[in-house]
Amino acid sequence: MFRLPIVKFFNRIFNRVTITAVLVALQVLWLLWAFWSFTAGRVWLNGALKALSILIVLYLVRKDENSAYKIGWIVLIGLLPLLGGALYLAFGNKAPAKHLRERMQKVEQAHQTELAQPEGQTDALDISSRNLSRYVAKFGPYPAWRNTAAHYFSCGEEMYPQLLADLEKAEKFIFLEFFILRSGKMWDGVEQILRRKAAQGVDVRLIYDDFGSLLGLPSDFVIRMEKAHIRCIPFNPVVPLVSLVMNHRDHRKIVVVDGNVAYTGGVNLADEYINAEQRFGYWKDAAIRLEGAAVWNFTVMFLNVWNAFRPQETDYTAFAPTRLPAVQDGVVQPYADSPLDEEPPEHPCAGTAVCLYLHALPGRGRGDAGCSEKCGQARGGRASHPARDPG
Repeated sequence: MFRLPIVKFFNRIFNRVTITAVLVALQVLWLLWAFWSFTAGRVWLNGALKALSILIVLYLVRKDENSAYKIGWIVLIGLLPLLGGALYLAFGNKAPAKHLRERMQKVEQAHQTELAQPEGQTDALDISSRNLSRYVAKFGPYPAWRNTAAHYFSCGEEMYPQLLADLEKAEKFIFLEFFILRSGKMWDGVEQILRRKAAQGVDVRLIYDDFGSLLGLPSDFVIRMEKAHIRCIPFNPVVPLVSLVMNHRDHRKIVVVDGNVAYTGGVNLADEYINAEQRFGYWKDAAIRLEGAAVWNFTVMFLNVWNAFRPQETDYTAFAPTRLPAVQDGVVQPYADSPLDEEPPEHPCAGTAVCLYLHALPGRGRGDAGCSEKCGQARGGRASHPARDPG
C-alpha cells in the first residue's frame, strides 16, 4: 500500500519502541530528580544511605548468589553510594515476577507425573552419564529417552529447508516458541505454511518473546495471527514502566510437529539466522532435529508455558508421540530452564531449552564427546557445554 514519505517518517518515529523508551526514560529522570531533591541538604540522611550501601555490599559478599549478579550490584553501589543501596532494596532482592512464576509452577506441578523417568532408558550408559542423566531427571525434571533419532545442523540455512518440509507434513498440531520473530524471508516462509495448516484444521500455536520481537513485528501481529486461527501468546508483554519484571525473557527456540518431530538450538525465526540478511557478518547458530520418544519433553515444555498463561489442557496424552524412528541414536534428554524461576535473569541458562546427548549407539559413526559438544552448541541461544547447565 502506497504511503506518503511524511507518513512513513512519522510511523517510524512514533512507534511502540520509541514511545516505550521515552516513557521509561521520563520515569527514570523523575525518580532521580525526586531522590536528589529529597536528600539535598540532609546530611544525616546522606550518611544513613551511605551506611546502608556499605551494609548491603557486605551482605552481597557473604550471600550465596550468582557471582555476576552480585558483582553487578556491588559496582552499581560503588558508583552511586547514595542511590545504590536504595535501588537494591527496591529491586535487587525481590521477586518482581512472583505472580507469573506462581502460575508457571502451578502448571508444572500438575504435570510432573508426565515427566517421570521410564525404566530401562539409561541402562546402557556408563556411570558418569547415568549420574548426569539422573540429576537432570530429578531437578529438571526431564526424563532421558531411547528410540530417538537426532540430526545436527551446523547453521540455520541447513536447518531451514528441513523445518519447512516438516511443517508441511503436520496433520494434528504445530507448536512454536521463540525469542525472536522478525518479518522477512525466514518468518514469511514459516507463516505461509502455518496459515495454510491452520486453515486445514491443524492446531497451530505460537509463543514469542515480546521484547525479543519488539522491533521485528507489526503492531497488529497478534490480531492477524488470531484471525488466521493461529493462536498466539506474546510472552511477558513489554509495558512502558520501570520494572524488573521486564527482565524475565523467554529465550527458548522450540518447534514441535505432531509430537513426533522437534527442533531446538540457537536459531530464531529471523533472516540473519539463515544468512538471507547479514546484519553482523556471517551468522552461525546451530540447531538439532529430534524424531521419536524424546520429543515428548519439548511438547510438555511448550504446553506448560501455554497453559500457564492461556489455560486449555489438563491432560497432555493426546500430544504424545505416535511413531518411533526406524533407527535410533542412543539416549537423548531434552530439558529446559524456565524464564520465571528463582535464578537471576542474567543467569546464562535463563529461559532456554537444551538437548543433552548422552550416548551414541555402536555403528552410528558418532562419538560420545562429539555428540555432547554438538548438542551443547545446539542450545537455545547459548554455546556452553550442556553438562554445565543446571537445567
